[in-house]
Amino acid sequence: MAYSPIAMAKNALGMVLSTEEYGAKFFANRANLGGVLEHPGVVKDPAKMGGSWNAVYQGNCNAHRIAVLEEGVKFQSIGIAPEQTQFLETRKFQAEETYRIFRAAPHLVANLDKATFSNIEHQPISFIDNTIMIWVVRIGQSIKKALLNSTEKKGY
Repeated sequence: MAYSPIAMAKNALGMVLSTEEYGAKFFANRANLGGVLEHPGVVKDPAKMGGSWNAVYQGNCNAHRIAVLEEGVKFQSIGIAPEQTQFLETRKFQAEETYRIFRAAPHLVANLDKATFSNIEHQPISFIDNTIMIWVVRIGQSIKKALLNSTEKKGY
């Protein structure tokens, strides 16, 4: 029984879509907490303290400003390390998985991570042998079967 590439790869393609959606929401909502303000005593109005901090230091235009902390307040960074999120590795794997499903060569979709001077010449040849020729043979066989009568099949 034959299966279509889409039917066989629906989980892989579903993972691509799910990861895209999760990553977009994660970064759009700024779900990662940048840090914590620690105060040695009791803070009477934490919302006011957080609001004043955000007003001065939040946003792209305030990035990399020097923070002036008063009354023993300490800033402790608790951001998520890029290695822990592994979004780049996941996206790279998803791209490889997607063009593996359709038998497309990595260099044809601009993935030259494993390309070297010695193998770049053979990559197009490999693509022709392993992908294009399969379809050329199939198309040729279909033409011979469907379009030619029995006498024409002997000649062509």
